[in-house]
Amino acid sequence: MSAPGIKLNGCSVRDLYKLCGKLSREDILNIGSDFPTCLPRLPRYFRTFPHFSNIMEKKEAHSSDEIRITAVLAGGKSSRFGSNKALAPWGQRTVIAHIVQTAWRVSDAVYIVTNDPRAYMDLPAAIIQDTYPGKGPLSGILAALAIAPANRVFVLGCDMPCVLPEVMDHMWRITTWAPVVLPVTSRGIEPLHAIYHVALAPVILHALARGIRSVRELLQSVPHRPVSESELSPYSPDLSFLANANTQEELESLRQKTKNQTQSHRKTS
Repeated sequence: MSAPGIKLNGCSVRDLYKLCGKLSREDILNIGSDFPTCLPRLPRYFRTFPHFSNIMEKKEAHSSDEIRITAVLAGGKSSRFGSNKALAPWGQRTVIAHIVQTAWRVSDAVYIVTNDPRAYMDLPAAIIQDTYPGKGPLSGILAALAIAPANRVFVLGCDMPCVLPEVMDHMWRITTWAPVVLPVTSRGIEPLHAIYHVALAPVILHALARGIRSVRELLQSVPHRPVSESELSPYSPDLSFLANANTQEELESLRQKTKNQTQSHRKTS
């Protein structure tokens, strides 16, 4: 490793959090090479899904195509929603079922990171244990990075029913050395619609050990490649694919908006 003084032994990653903003491309790519050994608690599968054949075919063929893993985080308490918002109706499915189906259109594998595996066992996704329950989305991201057989993971919130596969594909195709690719709009950064390099696992682990739970706080010290509104607006002028439903009212508003857009599209086509 080219970054001096950084160790991955045990759960100690000395000064990595502070140094992250100064790391070179080589540092970023090398940090995660043996990160599972520095995790005191590895995540595990509650239930696997037969998707690894696609991944192995790519690896065995030495394909230049990147292995695409999407992880949907479903470990929140949904306190403002009043019930599990991931299981709220969305068309003929639930919100999370729609997100999973959408993610499959541009992914080689889809994970659901959760503390309640029984709620999602009927969905076509691998069910992953949250590494440190109750520690917020950072813990869910860590679990996905620690177990993914790929270099990067696309992380989505479980309350974003308007997610677009075209936008996900656009973000996957961005070439950058930065360990995070995420939308940056007038509303700020979107950390739960972002791609994370597995090299960030020890950084996140160290942040959790210091009591940091906010993804936004972590990203203040992590290099990232912003995806601007001008890049995103051709896919969705109002950027509605970034909208999340934290309340029943917000979800109903998204339902009506999607219904109106569908009707408008039918009239013009």
